[in-house]
Amino acid sequence: MKEATIPVTEAARNFADCVNRAHYQQTTFVLLKNGKPFARIEPDHEKRCTGRDLAEAMAGADLSVEEAHDWHRDLVAARKTPQNPGRQMRGAYDLVLAATALERGSQVATFNRRHFDVVPGLKVVEPH
Repeated sequence: MKEATIPVTEAARNFADCVNRAHYQQTTFVLLKNGKPFARIEPDHEKRCTGRDLAEAMAGADLSVEEAHDWHRDLVAARKTPQNPGRQMRGAYDLVLAATALERGSQVATFNRRHFDVVPGLKVVEPH
């Protein structure tokens, strides 16, 4: 991960650029006030699933043609129809976990309950 050191005033003038670079280029900004470290702008380290990541994860899955079609249909429907307006699932990994748990009658244990609360009928527990 890259790190850049800039004065607070420069960060304020270019805030949107700093945020975009933190997110898309994984750059951490150390903000200086009077020449000393004062604050940081860091990328969010939550794992995001790309199509390539999902393809690699699913490459070893032993699905029948019918199961693959059903899975694809459910994935498309889940992405198009959030159950609670303004709240959608985070990514494909969440969708795969939710679909697997529903199919097996299992529950999902997660610290991010809000990621899964949008799935009707899914049992979600927080492991505290």
